[in-house]
Formats: sequence, structure tokens, C-alpha cells
Amino acid sequence: MKASAGTFMSAESEEREGLTYADRSLRGYIEAGVLPGLQVIVDSAVVDAWNEDSAGVKYRQRGYGDLGVGLRYRLATEPLAISAGVDVRTPLYSDTDEVAGYDDLSAMEKVSVPDLGDGTTDVTGRLEAGLSLWPSPAWVSGFVAYRHRSQAFLDVAVLGVDAGWYVVPELLGLSAGAEVLRALGDDEITQSWLSTRGGSFLDIGAGVSVEALASWMPLTTNSEAGFGVMLGVSWKR
Repeated sequence: MKASAGTFMSAESEEREGLTYADRSLRGYIEAGVLPGLQVIVDSAVVDAWNEDSAGVKYRQRGYGDLGVGLRYRLATEPLAISAGVDVRTPLYSDTDEVAGYDDLSAMEKVSVPDLGDGTTDVTGRLEAGLSLWPSPAWVSGFVAYRHRSQAFLDVAVLGVDAGWYVVPELLGLSAGAEVLRALGDDEITQSWLSTRGGSFLDIGAGVSVEALASWMPLTTNSEAGFGVMLGVSWKR
């Protein structure tokens, strides 16, 4: 079980000069075993998103983000921990035109009101693997995935890698990772990007950990580059 708070800020929009995007979110994540080798994952978020123009005017929308439900099945434990899974993600938010006062905005202002997501339902199949580097207090993991997207969006391929190392065994650690999302084709709406991240985590006992993470998206297509920070608390048994 994990709860986290995060924020993200983007570079200036390519569609409207002087407009920058930012958001804050509170996210909940639950992972539970239901059968031997089978886990269920549920996550969602409450999002406060806004676009701000060069004059300091903010166009804001608040609400629920996407709901994600996933399954993971353990295929092997030695020498690699390998699992296969499927995720379904669907929007919980309403359309932008349900924002209070939306009808009174000009056409340009309406374009400036941010969405809380792209409004698609995605189905993702994934294969994950992890390796302990024992006797060193470190590990590496990675995954590959294929994501089918609804509406007019193209399907995408996703590749991710992570590594962690306990600086102080069983107490304080460092982590780093990267993720690449690539649209399988070319259009003007489907995003592709490279995201990198690094952080630290502290195990404080009784299964409770605190994590701080910073991320950066230096390369993007149909989206703006940006950076984010996250602080989370997790509990496991």
C-alpha cells in the first residue's frame, strides 16, 4: 500500500506561446496477493491541474484522474524474478466543458483550460524481470510493455529500467530509473517521451518506508518537456 503527493511542471507550450502547464496530485496505490503467485493492483489519483499564461492568469481544473486496475502473475523466482501482467486504465474525470464558468470563457481561454488526462481507456500487456545483486545490497529490474489505446490515439511500446542500492543496509537507499514510451506510428496527438528519475528511500521499520523522487522528461513528442517531484509513504507486510 502506498500514498504519495507529487507535482509536475512543464516547459512552455508549443501550441500557445507563453503558456506553461503544472499539476499537483495525491495518489493511492494498493497491491495485494489474491492467489499463490497472483497479485491485484489498484491505483488512482486526485489531480489539481492548471495552465498559466505569461500574464500570470491560471486556467484550472480539479478532479479525479485515471483509475488503474492490474494483474501480475509470477512466472519464476530464480535466478530472475519474472512476472507477466495486464493493466487497464480508464478516466474518472469529466469533460473540460463541465468546469465551472467554462461557457463564459473566450475560445482562446477554453483552449487554455487543461484536461486531467487524454480521456482514453488503455489496455497494457507487460513482462517484468528483477535481479538481486546479492551479496551487494543492490538490485536491478526492468519491463517491456505493449499498450493498446482507444479513440484516435496510436498504440505505444514502453520500456523501463530501475536500479536500487542500500547505502545503509536495511535502512537508507538510493534509486534511479528511466522509461521510454514510443508511439507505433506518427500522428499529431499520441505522446512519445523519455523520462528519467532518481531518489532515495528510508525504511523506518514495521514495513513502513518513505520515498522522495525527482523526475525529468528531457525528450518528448506531442508534449512538453518538464520535471516533477514526489514524496510517498508505503507500507507492506
